[in-house]
Amino acid sequence: DDIGAPAQHSGHREGGGKKCSVQTADFHHNGGVELQIGVQFTPWFELRQQLRNPFLYCHREIAQLVAALPGGRSSRAGIAESLWRKLTGRESRSVELRLATMALVLSVDHDLAASTFAGRVAASAGAHPYAAMISALAAADSSRHGSASVAAWEMLCAVHSGQSPEQAISHQLSRGNGIPGFGHRIYRRQDPRAKALLTALQQAPEYRPALKAAAALIAVVHSRTNYPANIDLALAVLMLGSGMREDAGQTLFTVARSAGWLAHIMGEYRQKPLRLRPIGEYTGPMPA
Repeated sequence: DDIGAPAQHSGHREGGGKKCSVQTADFHHNGGVELQIGVQFTPWFELRQQLRNPFLYCHREIAQLVAALPGGRSSRAGIAESLWRKLTGRESRSVELRLATMALVLSVDHDLAASTFAGRVAASAGAHPYAAMISALAAADSSRHGSASVAAWEMLCAVHSGQSPEQAISHQLSRGNGIPGFGHRIYRRQDPRAKALLTALQQAPEYRPALKAAAALIAVVHSRTNYPANIDLALAVLMLGSGMREDAGQTLFTVARSAGWLAHIMGEYRQKPLRLRPIGEYTGPMPA
């Protein structure tokens, strides 16, 4: 939700009995979300009727987004179950379903993040709800926001495979990524979302190796900065421990945040139009 960048290379790392694959896909999961929103553009006059029940509308739209993602279909109907099947290729166990649900809930909304504000700006100008959603998605598909968990996963995977935390962090810094999975504009001491998810992950034995790698990174970062671990690191632990693909955290974040975006967009329609249109002030040299 804050800093990071997507993986840019292909290959794999092995260590600790697990394989961490880094592959740049031609059609990644988040692209599936963007494509689905673009395809299902509903005329305004039809959409006004649907928006009379915002909860049902939001649930249906997000279920359709998940169904459009690459991967197999779940035998169960819930959004969390279906998404887990898409991201891992298998059905979820009860503990995994609880973790997936928690990750989705923690990612639903978070103040006026860049993507949320972009969606509101579009809605303020009277854009169609799907157009406003695409505006939010465009802002989220960025290395320091929605895709930050991808770089956090790559860094975590490197440590899990035997690289030192210092080396893994230096690699990210050399790419201009900052330290993905750490720091936040709002949280200076602790990201409560990260704390909640990391604590829950400790209850599942299969996540211990990933949590151990995360603890090593946290120790190094805390010894040299005051950056707290954020939700992107927690999502990276979930991804690594469950064997998800490298862009799974971005997909999970996008699907969850779609509910928040829709709520903000529908709320913005009730505000004064163009209230988010700033007025610029020229500060350069005056023309001759």
